[in-house]
Amino acid sequence: MSRNEIGSRPLVMVERATTILTILAESGTLGVTDLARIAGIPKAAVFRIAHSLESRGFVNYDPSAEVYSIGVGLLDLADRARARERLGEIAYPCLAELADRTGETANLAVLRETQVLITRSLKPSRPYRIGTDLGPTAPLHCSAVGKVLLAYAPPEVLQRFLSSATLSQYTPNTITTRNAFQEELGRVKQRGWAIDAAELEEELYCIGAPVFASSDRAVAAVSISGPQSRLARRLVDLVDMVVESAQTISCLLGWNGGQGDNARSSGGSGKTPRRTGIAANREIG
Repeated sequence: MSRNEIGSRPLVMVERATTILTILAESGTLGVTDLARIAGIPKAAVFRIAHSLESRGFVNYDPSAEVYSIGVGLLDLADRARARERLGEIAYPCLAELADRTGETANLAVLRETQVLITRSLKPSRPYRIGTDLGPTAPLHCSAVGKVLLAYAPPEVLQRFLSSATLSQYTPNTITTRNAFQEELGRVKQRGWAIDAAELEEELYCIGAPVFASSDRAVAAVSISGPQSRLARRLVDLVDMVVESAQTISCLLGWNGGQGDNARSSGGSGKTPRRTGIAANREIG
């Protein structure tokens, strides 16, 4: 089928869904009756589409007023798209500096459905360091970047992952139960960084921290990866450097330190995700 043929016969449900989203974006909050009247779509169809959009976080439903509004899921998509346009260019020098400061491989990752996509991976310029690559993708539940991205994801994204994902075991250290994993994400959110302590590969350690956009939503994660023998003995200092690099990239994307209202409305902590020095040391493990 050619592109012209596809364009001449748009999918009715997709067209109706985009119409509903456009109306809500322009009108604020509306009930099913008003949505159906403005869109020219039967009420039953509006209800089904709105319910589907709500399940993805694209619209919110207020049962007390029986009205719909634009949801954080849609705002999150827009925010990620805007940030990602600048992310690679902004992050590159920060990753290069992080790799050289730590002597380990520095990575930039984004959330891609049920996996982490590694978009940048830079080794230090010092030739005697041999970096360890995470690869183009990594599982969410046993990588530092995956834990970070899920810990700061909208609640509906995390819930969707927990309800459908299989927490496969890769090493004896891999977290494989949902309760234990949710507890781990709580620790990540509380301290502002994550560690993969040989959970994906034997002897491979990773430290990750979130990258925020101007809306206080996490749009990426920064990490370093390397052998356990090197990272474990320098963990406190390395955590500080990873968090600092992630915050530098965040500020360049317009982040204000988590002080905005969006941090609370999107499940963010509303505070700077930083634990350094002795505080970091107490929380490790």
